[in-house]
Amino acid sequence: MTRQMLTREQALKWNPDWSGADRELLEQNLTRLDVQTYYVPPSGGYVGCVDIHGRVVMNLHYGYMTFKRELAPADLPDPGWAGLTLSTFRGRPSSTPSLDDEDLQFCPTHHIALPLTGICDECQ
Repeated sequence: MTRQMLTREQALKWNPDWSGADRELLEQNLTRLDVQTYYVPPSGGYVGCVDIHGRVVMNLHYGYMTFKRELAPADLPDPGWAGLTLSTFRGRPSSTPSLDDEDLQFCPTHHIALPLTGICDECQ
C-alpha cells in the first residue's frame, strides 16, 4: 500500500466537518511551517504535512492537529501536549484506558508514534 498524495485544498477539506475557524487555524499553521506537500498514509487516519526540507512537521487528525514538539506554537493551551483541538474534537470516555507518553512506541527511523498495529505508516 502506498500513501495518497493531496493538494493543500484537499488537505483542508479532508474532514468536511471542520468549521471555518478550524480551517483558518489550520491555514495559519500550514503557512507558518511552510508546508509544501500533504499525504494520507495507508491507515487513512491522518494527513501528514511535509515542509520544504522533506520533514513531517505536523499532522491533521479528525478533531485535532499535532506538531513536532520543537515546531509547536508557543502559546499552546496545554504545554504538555504539542497539539491543538478543533471543533470536531471528541474526547475519549473516561472508562477508556489511555496511553501515557512513556507507553508510546516510536518508529526508530521516522521518530513518530506507532499505531496500535506497531507498523509505522511511513515505513509501509
